Amino acid sequence: AIVLDGVLRRGANGCGGEFGHMTVDPRGALCRCGNRGCLETLVGGSYLLQMAREATGQDLTLPEFVKEARAGNAGYRRLIEDAGSAAGLAVGLIGSALNPPLFVITGGLALAAELFFSPLLAAYERHTLCRPSLLPDHERTRITPGQFLNNDNVLGAAALVLRQISRVA
Repeated sequence: AIVLDGVLRRGANGCGGEFGHMTVDPRGALCRCGNRGCLETLVGGSYLLQMAREATGQDLTLPEFVKEARAGNAGYRRLIEDAGSAAGLAVGLIGSALNPPLFVITGGLALAAELFFSPLLAAYERHTLCRPSLLPDHERTRITPGQFLNNDNVLGAAALVLRQISRVA
């Protein structure tokens, strides 16, 4: 989502802020939205679990997958690191376009902590115009995990519904 001056911005027809459906690889995997190479196909938990299942035959939940990766499973670590790099590319592109003061990263993959965030931050540094390493601390865009990693999306959707209801009433 995009929040500017405390207001959720959804764009001219309500499709703004759908960052998971930014195309980051035009020849990439088919996404459920019908496009190819959406960020979600590189970073989404269900896609990572599918790749892990195809590689190992194991059917895991996302928390189990993250736990295995953090315990040293090299293949799972690689999937999370690659996802972090893809997320960093997208955050860098968004950062160059909008230059926000803060990115809040939500979802179960954020539970992987440094394993996910380290490649994300490195890719962000490479792909954004405003290189954080060249700026004083008070001017840097902050990138932080959400407070309620498993519920952030649901809480955001509920807030959007409540906001719409208050406009109608």
